[in-house]
Amino acid sequence: MNIKIICSDCDGVLANVDRDYSKSGYYVDKDNMQIHDSINKFIFQSKYLLNSWMVNEITYREINKIMANRLNISEDIINDILRQSIEKMEWNWDLINLYQKYRKNGVNVVITTNNMDIFTEIVVPFHKFDTYFDKIYNSADMGILKLDNNLQFFKVISKEFNLQPNEILIIDDNKEIIERANDFGYKTYLYNMDTYNKFEKWLEKT
Repeated sequence: MNIKIICSDCDGVLANVDRDYSKSGYYVDKDNMQIHDSINKFIFQSKYLLNSWMVNEITYREINKIMANRLNISEDIINDILRQSIEKMEWNWDLINLYQKYRKNGVNVVITTNNMDIFTEIVVPFHKFDTYFDKIYNSADMGILKLDNNLQFFKVISKEFNLQPNEILIIDDNKEIIERANDFGYKTYLYNMDTYNKFEKWLEKT
């Protein structure tokens, strides 16, 4: 195996492979789906707001304050919903445990995610992801999304580990990211509901 580092996406790979955000995700409140739906509509249906959040142009505290005002909901309630939803998040432990096998064999495994400040500040420490992954690359910390500047996100990783693209495996559920990564010579795997159960055998042969 000439793969030296595995770059694993989070949303759609480590979580929410089925894309059902009524069960697990930011601001999920199964006891009050009306609030959940209002928050979801405010944040996740606005691509501009979402992208701004994922490059840290706006923080979750600022967003929660705006939502509290717009939706006429207490800011404390929104903060509590967010924190509780993070604590109850469901993860793809079959995949996370598989990664540990490769880490023991000397392969670095990192999270590469278009995500928000809350991922670094709350999700990672609460779920102890620093013990399961060698490093975490969050767009909110890097200030760029994965597709920006001809995959500058992954070029940073390549330079940091002094690796060629063909020594880096990118696992993602975003078809455009996979196609662009292929163009630059990275090894890739499109991970989704159709392919997740084939991944382990595929990786063994890589």
